[in-house]
Amino acid sequence: KPVYGLNDASRCWFLTVKKKLIEFGCVPLNLDNSVYIYHHNSCFSGFAVIHVDDFLVGGDEFFQENVLKKLGEAFIIGTRKKSNFRYIGWNVEQSNGICMDQNDYHAKITAISMEPSRKQQTHNDLNEAEKKSFQELLGKLQWISSQSRPDIRFNVLECSIRASTPTVADILYINRVVKKLKKKSVKIKYPEMSENLGDLKLYAFSDAALSNLPGKISSTHGHVIFLVSGYNAAALSWCSKKIKRVVKQIINAECIAMSHCIDEAMLLRDTLKETFRCSISGSVSDIEIPLLSSFFYLFG
Repeated sequence: KPVYGLNDASRCWFLTVKKKLIEFGCVPLNLDNSVYIYHHNSCFSGFAVIHVDDFLVGGDEFFQENVLKKLGEAFIIGTRKKSNFRYIGWNVEQSNGICMDQNDYHAKITAISMEPSRKQQTHNDLNEAEKKSFQELLGKLQWISSQSRPDIRFNVLECSIRASTPTVADILYINRVVKKLKKKSVKIKYPEMSENLGDLKLYAFSDAALSNLPGKISSTHGHVIFLVSGYNAAALSWCSKKIKRVVKQIINAECIAMSHCIDEAMLLRDTLKETFRCSISGSVSDIEIPLLSSFFYLFG
């Protein structure tokens, strides 16, 4: 057994858990080895997600009897919670679907305090203490905007562009982002979907903006992808990122945005296909991507 605290301890723990889950009949996803899927009679029966020593599990009675019960016998389980609980910073509620939020985490995020006289020096560079505070706050905003607050994702991107050489003006701006964050509490809802996997679709929306980041040279691409079943939809992925090269025309930026969006949508599609063993063909047409007006104009 490895000694707690040594560099290889966490890896040995993961390999031990992996060995047990595979022994119980679970299979790791090819695209994410921290997620284990259990099938019974060729049908999806349950899953287990590993984050260090925290487990997120769910499944039917057969999964509970043949995996969860054995897992509890193999390891000492500290706390068990179901239906409503917190998992790695997420508040999870289950009732007519699943609602998730990070409102407890967002309540702890506070703006950077600054003397009124210092606020007037908008063009001045930050001192080391101020720069550290700026980067710490930026890290918190990057995390929450990627997990549960897509409404501030672009604002956080603007802040990250300025992170290497921030000024007093940048602290004032990131404080406004915090104010926007705190104006409302947000829950991400995953409604009940059709049990007929053939009814599920991925809808992907992409967009881009030309030379809109600080300095007016770099451009932005973004997307949002939904899992759709009838009139129910759940946001699975979103992003707002800097395009890694300089583009001169908006159509180029839009093509790059769509390319990134398709890559992410195909990743999600293949993950769902592997998880549920559902029949999804390999063509991109399985992912419905509403085109922007510029593409309608270009391709007729």
